[in-house]
Amino acid sequence: MDKDNAKKGNLAITVSTFLFMAHDRGADIQHDDIRELCNRIQSEAVKPSLARVVNTIQDNLPSGVTLDTEALVAFVSENTGGVGLQQEDPFELGKELVELVGQNLDSNADLDTVLTWLQEVLPGIQNGWDIAEGQTALQAIRRYEFSRGLPWIARIAERTGNGLEEMWIMVEKVGETVLCMDPYPWDDVDEEFELDVPNFLLRWELCGCPAIHLN
Repeated sequence: MDKDNAKKGNLAITVSTFLFMAHDRGADIQHDDIRELCNRIQSEAVKPSLARVVNTIQDNLPSGVTLDTEALVAFVSENTGGVGLQQEDPFELGKELVELVGQNLDSNADLDTVLTWLQEVLPGIQNGWDIAEGQTALQAIRRYEFSRGLPWIARIAERTGNGLEEMWIMVEKVGETVLCMDPYPWDDVDEEFELDVPNFLLRWELCGCPAIHLN
């Protein structure tokens, strides 16, 4: 797993990012190692990296002025002492989180296995929507999104050369279209994508309409 690889559909990656986002919004994760990694990612992700600071300086130099990159790196390092800069790469911390989740969830794990493990790690996890009389599933989803401000995990059918396969995704927003989140926000690949609602519903229904979320 590196910063340039596509990660869409990977179960451990999807679950890891979901757990981090839930932790970031104040959810109480019961697994000590996962909670510690989420804390470290949370701390480092808000800081600029040394490389970003150097690139920003170079991008804002007057026209015609150039500075040696290695000398600039040394200057910034010496004069900041690293204070306020990332001490750990969020990408690498995220990899540790994915590896930890992957030790508990096989890539071929079924819905019941995923749900059972997540309920141990994060109390309040459930599958499916509580749909009131006269309400549709889409209305229940939008109510959750508005009240929680969190994505939810779904599984949708994907047409491949081997026929139909199932793909894990995180749904961020259901509006005029369905916005599906980038599964790993700490790399260089933007894999956010949108589906029209009828297409999403068809592909979701083919997988049994799983909807893993905090209640």
